[in-house]
Amino acid sequence: MTPGEIVKPHLNLICERYGLVQPALSFVGGMENSVYSYQKDGQEYFLRVGHSKHMTHELVTAEIDWVLFLVDNEVPAVKPVLSTNGEYVERVDIGDSYYNVVAFEKAEGENLDFYNPQSWSDTAIQSWGKNLGRLQSITKDYEPKSTRRYKFNLTPNYIRSLIPNETPETIEKVKHVFLQLDSLPTTKEGYGLVHSDLHAGNFFVKNNEVSAILDFDRACYKWFISEIAIAVYYPLYTTSLRHNEEDQHKFANHFLPIFMKGYESENRLDDSWFRSLDLFVQVRDAVLFLYLPPTVKEEVRNVYRRRIVGKDPYTSIIWEEFL
Repeated sequence: MTPGEIVKPHLNLICERYGLVQPALSFVGGMENSVYSYQKDGQEYFLRVGHSKHMTHELVTAEIDWVLFLVDNEVPAVKPVLSTNGEYVERVDIGDSYYNVVAFEKAEGENLDFYNPQSWSDTAIQSWGKNLGRLQSITKDYEPKSTRRYKFNLTPNYIRSLIPNETPETIEKVKHVFLQLDSLPTTKEGYGLVHSDLHAGNFFVKNNEVSAILDFDRACYKWFISEIAIAVYYPLYTTSLRHNEEDQHKFANHFLPIFMKGYESENRLDDSWFRSLDLFVQVRDAVLFLYLPPTVKEEVRNVYRRRIVGKDPYTSIIWEEFL
């Protein structure tokens, strides 16, 4: 379901759960959820509304339980707030489906300049790594209260269903990327519950320190190294760095040692995992390709296709050299 503004009768039901009136809400936007802002008792909050077709009530509850655990353990996750019913996740029934609604405190700080990674300060980069390391370290012994979040797993049949009009060669190449994950160990030292989308657009910085981690909607069980791959993927492939391999090397050579210094102050991954870093860069690329919206230009799809079928290399970077 494509998110957008919620129809008024449904929005009224949602407002009742938070002691609000509809005019108090301002639609912000959203990709997989509809997000509204509102003020109450002099404070600003955000309301996230997701349809049950996107995520079940049990899975959203599992997400928020983990977020509360992180907040209690000094990870600066944005804190959810209780409804008037004393619930962190409200289920609002609408016929044969429902909405999952969560309210959050307003986060302090602002995003890094997503498309200008050369502007990121060393202090902010190190803080990013440190908070990721802490998140992973303390979660190793986390036990969910009831439902567990899902495991990251894209089966061949599901992959085919997402790109039915692609060539057999492209489909097979995408499937091959994910099949390589089957041989990786899933011990708790390298695998567990992760944010799964902790790029520079999903945290705020204040005074060059990470002040708020946002958007745990895609939290799942996955390999820890995948979060490091996500951190490097976006600056290398969605900014001007993608046009110049020399700039890519220069950025990686600067970014990774600083990021890992922060990360290793809280958590330690065995060096062998960094042999899989390039694989998880490919995994991120393939995931984005699979979920490209139907309206995206064909030239954009072709960029992904060329990388996925191997005609354009990802990068000549040998990651272990930088760590």
